[in-house]
Formats: sequence, C-alpha cells, structure tokens
Amino acid sequence: MDNRKLKNPKPTKIDFQTELERAVEKRNSKIPRSEIAKDITFELYSGDAMFRGLTDLGFDTLMNLEGTTEQYREWGKTSFQRRLYKIAHNYFTKYFQASNLEAETDKELLNSAGLCHIYQNNLEEGLTFFNRILKFSPQNPDAHNNIGIVYYKQGDNESAKKHLEASIDYEPGYAVVYWNLALTEMKLNNPSQAFKRLKQAIDLDERYRERAKDHELFAPIRGDSKFKALLSS
Repeated sequence: MDNRKLKNPKPTKIDFQTELERAVEKRNSKIPRSEIAKDITFELYSGDAMFRGLTDLGFDTLMNLEGTTEQYREWGKTSFQRRLYKIAHNYFTKYFQASNLEAETDKELLNSAGLCHIYQNNLEEGLTFFNRILKFSPQNPDAHNNIGIVYYKQGDNESAKKHLEASIDYEPGYAVVYWNLALTEMKLNNPSQAFKRLKQAIDLDERYRERAKDHELFAPIRGDSKFKALLSS
C-alpha cells in the first residue's frame, strides 16, 4: 500500500558555515553560537543544509531542540518534507502537546502527522489525525486514502475498500489509490475488480506495471492471459 509522496524541493547548494556566520552577525551576540547553528539548520531545510545539519549537530541533537509551539510545527513539517520521519514525528508530538488538536485545520499538517504515526506503525494514532481531517473536510481524498491504508494494514479490507473508493470519487486522478484498491480487491478475492483497478493505476502511471510483475498478491492471476497482456504492453 502506498501513500501519496510529497515532491521534494529542488536541492539548492548551501554553504552551512557561510550561512552560520551571516546569522551570527545578524543576531544578538549573547546567543550561543551553537544555538544559532541549531536554529538555522531548520531554516535552511530547502536543500543540502539539512543533511549538513545532521552531520554538524548530530541526529540526537536535532531530535531534541527546544523551541516555541510554532517552531515545533514548522520543524515537524520541514522534517517530514525531507523524509526524516522520526524527527518529524518528534516535533509534531511536541506541537500537539502544546496546542489543541481539535482546533487544528491545517490539512497538510494533520496528514503529515498522521503519516508519521503510520511509519512508526502506530496505526490507531495515525487514524486519529486522518479522522480529524474528515471532520472539517469530509471529501478529502488524501485522508480517505490513508484511512484505507490503515484498515488494510489492520486486515479490515471491506473498510479499506470503502475509503479508497471514496478517495477516487473525490479525486479520480491519483494512480496510487487505484493501486491500493487493486491490492485490496486481491485481498478480498475479487480478481476481476483487482485487474480493473490495476489497469487504471497503470494508465495513470506506468511504474505500476513493473511493480505488479513481482507483487505476491497478484500471483493467483499471473497466468491469466489478460494479466500477461497488461504487463507486457
């Protein structure tokens, strides 16, 4: 099962030491240089500086920076975009400990926080964030897709199908949801529907043709002539 992948920003070459010297010049001289270094690491997350920050400061340091509620929010979002899910999960947790989840209406933030839980295999916690999105945005395709993934992982394939189909109803142009539905239909022993959904996924994104060739769930229909023709097109 797949989540929709965020597009990473185009890497930009950044000299960390140069940026640090500029920041030191601009800021209060009483602020320790090490604290400024920690701060600008997150400000420069648009490219190589994040990885440089991991080298200069260390993973444990970046996991445990102290900041304001808004800094936790932004650090979480930035870390998620760079696929540092453990760091993102840590700062989303700190953010929601200091704020009110029920008042949050940033769909991207809630979705990212939920996915961090999923990546940590905290399925029920992740579900909380996706359901929160549906409270104020009931037609949100990302939330329905991700709820479908949670149910799929939990073995509740009928519920997974319901939410994945809802995702397609609200946004029919995402190949990944058709792929997720194809896997779910195979779990439900509906090979004809699985074939239909797989074809829709491939029509939107050729990469799913290769992925289907070796996927274990398609083993029961691998000898089918239509399946062979679809994968050899």
